[in-house]
Amino acid sequence: MNELATCLAGLGARMELRTTASFAEHFPGSSTLWAEYLNGSKIIPAHTLGLVVQTARRG
Repeated sequence: MNELATCLAGLGARMELRTTASFAEHFPGSSTLWAEYLNGSKIIPAHTLGLVVQTARRG
């Protein structure tokens, strides 16, 4: 897992998003795509990352 994926997982934990399905329910993208973001095999688009960060900050 790379640093971006680790950070993304940490943000998800702050929002109690523990599964790829929970990320897919709250943000654009399928559960499969979120699995790729979270394991570091795909880089999350900047816009989607921005949505995750904004949501986590509102927490």
